[in-house]
Amino acid sequence: MSQAREEFDHQYNLDSLRRIRPRGRDFELFITPRDRSHYVEHSYERLTASLVGQMCAGADLFVDVGAHFGFFS
Repeated sequence: MSQAREEFDHQYNLDSLRRIRPRGRDFELFITPRDRSHYVEHSYERLTASLVGQMCAGADLFVDVGAHFGFFS
């Protein structure tokens, strides 16, 4: 099975979530293996990441209640 296919198969598997620190950010989030490179290797949603970082500075927890994973899904 290809790596891309394997990553897609785990897209909705909550057991596959991994904690990562988005590139250039001082906060962490949980992400699926398929989307990891968007946040770690690239600056995915740069403006949104800056807004979340500023608005939640000092917060212990921020919950993104959305239909998928990532910022404001």
